[in-house]
This record gives sequence, C-alpha cells and structure tokens, in this order.
Amino acid sequence: MLPRNALLAAALCVAVVSSAQNRVEEEETAVYSKVFNNYVRTPSALGGFKPERIAFANGGPVLGRIRDRSVDNATFKQVVHLLSPALTRQNYVAAANPEDTDLLIYVYWGATDGYGVSSLLSDGTMQQAADMNGDWYGASSLMDEANRRRDSANFSNAGLLGYREALAHHHGLRAWGVHGTVYGDLVADVEEPRYFVIMTAFDFKAAWKEKRLVPLWSTRYNIASQGNNFIAALPDMSMFASRYFGRDSNGLIRRLNPTGKVDMKDVQILGAVETPAE
Repeated sequence: MLPRNALLAAALCVAVVSSAQNRVEEEETAVYSKVFNNYVRTPSALGGFKPERIAFANGGPVLGRIRDRSVDNATFKQVVHLLSPALTRQNYVAAANPEDTDLLIYVYWGATDGYGVSSLLSDGTMQQAADMNGDWYGASSLMDEANRRRDSANFSNAGLLGYREALAHHHGLRAWGVHGTVYGDLVADVEEPRYFVIMTAFDFKAAWKEKRLVPLWSTRYNIASQGNNFIAALPDMSMFASRYFGRDSNGLIRRLNPTGKVDMKDVQILGAVETPAE
C-alpha cells in the first residue's frame, strides 16, 4: 500500500499551456481555379457532390535557384499524401481500378525565386549604374535591361502562381485609387519567393482509352515561403484551397488562412493528493 500523503506524480504532472503565448497565425493563401470543357459536378442528395474517383500523375517539381530543402527534397508520394485529405473533403476519392476512375490529376509543386530590388542589388546592376560617372544614357540603358529581366521573371512567376489575369486587370485601373494599391500588392506577391501547388484534372477515360488529354479543371494555390516550411504548410494551404477544387474561382482569391498554434511550456507540478485509506 502506498504511504499516506504520497505524491501521485503521474496524476499531477501536467503540461501548462501559456495563454499569453497562444496565438492564431494567419497566412495569406492565394488560389486561382478554372474549369474547362463544360465540367460540372453532380450534386448529391445528401448534400455536397457525388464522389468522383481519381488517380494521380506526377507532374514533378518546378524549382527555382533558391535552395530550400523543405521543397527541394519533397517527393511525389509525400506531396500526394499531404494534399489527399483536402481532395477527400470535396468527395474526390482514390480509385480502386481504372474502369471506375473518373479523373487523372497531374500534380506539380515547387517554389518561385521572386525578383525585385533585392535581385537588382545582388546581380550588381544598381552598383554598375551608379559607377557610370554621369553616363546617364548608359546607366538608363542598363536599368532598362534590368527592368526587362524583372518583367520577364514576374511574367513567368505570375503564370505559375495564377496571377496573370489579376495583374492585367488591375494594371489598367491603377489610377483609380484602391486598384493602384491592389496592383502593388499583387506585384509584391509575385516578386517574393512563394511555395505553390498546381493540380490539373483530366478526363481519365479519354487519357486511358483514347490517349488524349482533355482538361476538366485546374487549381493553383500558393503562400509566401519566408518563415514557412513547404511540407508543414502543405496540408493547411491545400485544405483552404479545396473549396475551389473542381470549380471556377472567378479570378484570383487572396485570403487569410487561419492556422492555430499552441506553445507548450515546461511541465510543472501543481500539487499532491492523499491516497485513500484502506
């Protein structure tokens, strides 16, 4: 029998969570989704949509020059495993055999390098222009060439991220107050490094039996890579984007994606209890 007033450590050791350190970190996730060839989902009598059976194809990584092990080392199997719950949430379920498969989903993932002033500094363009000692024409030509490289990089990144349509729309409306601010925000997104995923769904039967790819829908989604880890961020960003899987987002969506985080402090002993007398 345990002695009276024994300290029941196992019952009393608890992890105390500091409420001052509890916080909700919000990440802005951008989503751009389109449907093709009159694709429409069939509603279910129970709500939502009827299941569609899917198979995956490895589109592969699209990596930039910046080394980031969280995305550089990500495998197709790993990526599919982490984004599958988001597809299941929308009733896109894994197929058991080819005859029952509806969609072939190509999955691409990666990170953009970004561009902007930091790139001009790192490649020495601004320093070269400053060193031209009054050769304004030469300095101007140098900066024009740098801006062309910047525009080219932005155009490429905007395509990967799904920003081209939004940039074109707001570019022509910059003089109208808020549109100028929105355009600046879009450019800032494109010029910062971002993690992204692209999923494009094709008609499986056409691909399997007719050897042709018929696109039905495509969704691109991304978040800023700074301060994040691709593998850790992938489930949450996929779940946020899932509401647009198989449907048209009607343009670029940029919204905060709340992500809960709890910080665990050191274990503390809160007290002792007496063992009951026998």
